[in-house]
Amino acid sequence: MKSGRAAFQQLHEHEYDLPQYLAEQGLQGVRNQCALCPIARYLLRNTDAVDVEVSHTYTTLIYAGEKREELDNPDFVADFIEDFDAQRFPQLELSSCKR
Repeated sequence: MKSGRAAFQQLHEHEYDLPQYLAEQGLQGVRNQCALCPIARYLLRNTDAVDVEVSHTYTTLIYAGEKREELDNPDFVADFIEDFDAQRFPQLELSSCKR
């Protein structure tokens, strides 16, 4: 099983260029939507989770069979989410017609 912990470790390689990395991966999202932010989309793409809920401080991944993985967000992820929700990365916002 590809875990959220492993995906966060992989994402750590891009701690200092996270917005650019997410853009290069084509990962956009919706502000203030826990299942639709770029981090949630990254985790869905890079884990075996079937659903993801991301807050500023923690993330819950839900796998088939109702298995759950709850993780504290790394500081750089928490900072990104706060900045994304504050409209600091408009290039990563999914337009309403693409939702």
